[in-house]
Amino acid sequence: MNEEKRLKLALAWLRAEDQGLSDDWAIMEVGDLVANDPDEAWQVLPVLVEHATTDWQLTMIGSAPLEDLLTDYEDTYLELLERVLTNRDKWANALQHVWISHPAKKERVQRLIELFQTNSP
Repeated sequence: MNEEKRLKLALAWLRAEDQGLSDDWAIMEVGDLVANDPDEAWQVLPVLVEHATTDWQLTMIGSAPLEDLLTDYEDTYLELLERVLTNRDKWANALQHVWISHPAKKERVQRLIELFQTNSP
């Protein structure tokens, strides 16, 4: 998927989550990417975070695709998340809505939230 398609998908997903418009296809597509092409889903996530304009959108990013990537795929995406340098305040907001039962992973997520909150511009 190229950048233009990622942007179109991300904007439609955000509209669907925020306004419940006829962009439900985007919610399904992001879910399918998480399940079947997690590397591509990871490429869409920063676009979602960058363009999120409401706390609700960030809540839904955290409780849906981000949570699934962090819980379903070992530490791969948590390690990538630790390298995020932009929109850290938004990432911290989204991470607050990720539910993880594994104690060590949960602790890493909490440390990331604190780091992103203290090192945001």
